[in-house]
Amino acid sequence: MRFFVTCARGTEGALRRELVVQRIHAPRGATGGVSFDGTLEDGMKVCLWSRVAMRVLLEVGSFPAFDADTLYAGARAADLHRFFRRQDHARCHGHHT
Repeated sequence: MRFFVTCARGTEGALRRELVVQRIHAPRGATGGVSFDGTLEDGMKVCLWSRVAMRVLLEVGSFPAFDADTLYAGARAADLHRFFRRQDHARCHGHHT
């Protein structure tokens, strides 16, 4: 599972060091946070014990989307049954690479 842990700008280094101490394997710093691959238990551990983190986000899908229609179509096609009930709502976020 891929996670992105958000933090206040300028605290990415402190967050990465904190995750290393928590035995999170190979955290990678980025603007506004740190990413890592790990288990759901790892993500929950960071959420519970991190003093620097603001949010722990789990990537549940990845696909190319060149406009809003393909973004929403890809989000609808993602297998989210493990995380949400049919009547729940989720936010969809994209970024340009």
